[in-house]
Amino acid sequence: MNGQKIESMRIQPQEQQYDISNIADQANNPNRSFPMPKKSIYLTQCLLVILLLLSSGKILAQSSGNPEDGFQLFPDNEVFAVAVQQDGTVVIGGQFNTVNAFARQRLARIHTDGSLSTSPGVNGEVLGIEVQPDDKILVGGDFSLVGGVARDSIARLNADGSLDTSFSASAGNVSALAVQVDGRILIGGVFTSVNGDLRDRIARLNSDGTTDMLFNPGANAQVFAFAVQADGRILVGGSFSNIGGETRNSLARLDADGTVDAGFDPDITDAASASIRSVLIQEDGKILAGGRFDTAGTESRDNFVRLTAGNNAQQSLQFINNERTIRWQRTGTGPELLEVRFIAQYLDDLSIVDLGAATRQGNAWVVNNLNLTRERLLFIQVQAFYGSSKSKLNTCQRKTIQSAAGRIFLFCH
Repeated sequence: MNGQKIESMRIQPQEQQYDISNIADQANNPNRSFPMPKKSIYLTQCLLVILLLLSSGKILAQSSGNPEDGFQLFPDNEVFAVAVQQDGTVVIGGQFNTVNAFARQRLARIHTDGSLSTSPGVNGEVLGIEVQPDDKILVGGDFSLVGGVARDSIARLNADGSLDTSFSASAGNVSALAVQVDGRILIGGVFTSVNGDLRDRIARLNSDGTTDMLFNPGANAQVFAFAVQADGRILVGGSFSNIGGETRNSLARLDADGTVDAGFDPDITDAASASIRSVLIQEDGKILAGGRFDTAGTESRDNFVRLTAGNNAQQSLQFINNERTIRWQRTGTGPELLEVRFIAQYLDDLSIVDLGAATRQGNAWVVNNLNLTRERLLFIQVQAFYGSSKSKLNTCQRKTIQSAAGRIFLFCH
């Protein structure tokens, strides 16, 4: 990358198609396996193929990655942040004043067909956008007005783009945002106070915008990025050399209460001035970090690095309560999820049943009161989402679980 800093990374979900036409052949050859595609660094959707009798499948096609002709945007200045709402509406923020020649001051929402939706004007640059599980939109930056209403560098919009008046917080220059599964909000930037409370460049807000008084690690320089692990620990990237009173160069990991993780110190440095601008967690728990640096620990790395994290992502799937409950437990360093749903499809007539949103219980996601027909072939899809890119998580495991109804296989890639 020849000295050019990396400022942002997102993981793109891949579209997939599945062929179940060979189900009869598989039933006649129960020991036959089918090839699994090579693992990629993209986090894609996870498949749970539930055999109440037997089933199989294979991937046929993936997206090409070519620019989409029907979706073209022309902001008149830089775009710094991108997020996606649940219905596919894209939210962008930056320094622009128009999009496709229509007035959109620093913030715009775009329908899936490329047409513009409603959004309030912002009187300063937008540096960060994060979509909550309830589809409300957090906006951070360096501004004082949103839709003509006073908002100091952070605001929240309703799902329709209107200003959420139930949320009010005050900070100076917010460049990093993350939503925890409990609804609390991590913010980072160059501020030294939040809501009048002393907070050096990192803070956590309650869901209404008030300051979380029990979280105050403090950093000595700007915070640019967050990533939250499944075990609740928080990765923080920036240009700091000290956080939480401990020496950490550009990248640190905090426990859920804000104390520094003593076992994690990648020591990201540069001959000039190092910074981590973007952090992502792969599904296996490894950490991707980009920014401006030339060294990670004792190894030469030019602006991009992948780190091992220890206690890698772990998970288990259980069917309990006479198969009326699915319990999907995740721990370790995998990415934290904000939303999980279970979708069932009966393979004889391809009818689809939405089993509903899972609820969080400790480190597990649970759906209760299932009523699965045991005499029919059943395919269950877990839609597991995290982050503003609405990436779909893939568990990357192949596992057999015994149940009273028959054999159950977990396939993914």
